[in-house]
Amino acid sequence: TAVDLTFASLAAPVLLVVSTATAQQVEWTRTFDDDQRGIWTEAVAYDESGIYQASGIAGAPPGDDDGFVRKVDFEGRVLWTRRVPYWKGDRVNRIAVDATGTFISGRSEDPERLQPPRVWVARLDSATGSLVWLRRLDAWAWSSIALHGDGIYRTGADAEGIHGAAFKLDRQGNPVWTVEMPGYAPLDLRIGADSLFVLSDEQWVIRLDFDGHELTRFAQVTDIFVRGFGVDESGVVLFGGEGAVQE
Repeated sequence: TAVDLTFASLAAPVLLVVSTATAQQVEWTRTFDDDQRGIWTEAVAYDESGIYQASGIAGAPPGDDDGFVRKVDFEGRVLWTRRVPYWKGDRVNRIAVDATGTFISGRSEDPERLQPPRVWVARLDSATGSLVWLRRLDAWAWSSIALHGDGIYRTGADAEGIHGAAFKLDRQGNPVWTVEMPGYAPLDLRIGADSLFVLSDEQWVIRLDFDGHELTRFAQVTDIFVRGFGVDESGVVLFGGEGAVQE
């Protein structure tokens, strides 16, 4: 059965589901706050079996957060919840799902603050939430994750948020290629029919082929503060604080 849903991710322990097939009416809301420490939602994804919520629980002291992934069915009933089995200060930042599994990216802080943060990508079994593998990556901070063909694509920025890069991993989490983007810190990543689109904090959209070669750069947008974008067969839509622009 085809499912046409829009998900709103909130900085609160609430997962909101809105139906776009009807009149944008709220179908249901569910509130999750298991241990009363406060839960936020970073990202959501879905497939034909349910909705996947990448979230975290606020730590004490601040920074000792616990990241987790939760799967619910289309009525909001919890199917499984899995904590990230790494350091204590885990944050699950992005999530992507396809027929091969659930893929998450995140960052972990050393509880003792003696080592720099660790960035990682992991694959979970979508049916059970069991960890299939976890790969520690280089020092680039996380940004986005997307799936296409035989690859896992992600973007990231350096610790200062000045320089960025795009990456391809194989389906076992092994590096395939890296394209550095000096002066551009990627904010988001989208998969098109034949290429990748990377949105940078300088409000450029950089288009790459699936081998990491740059194809083009879309004109800089100066009259809006871009917060995200989408891609379909008609083009690229940018949206932000002052309105929307289609390139």
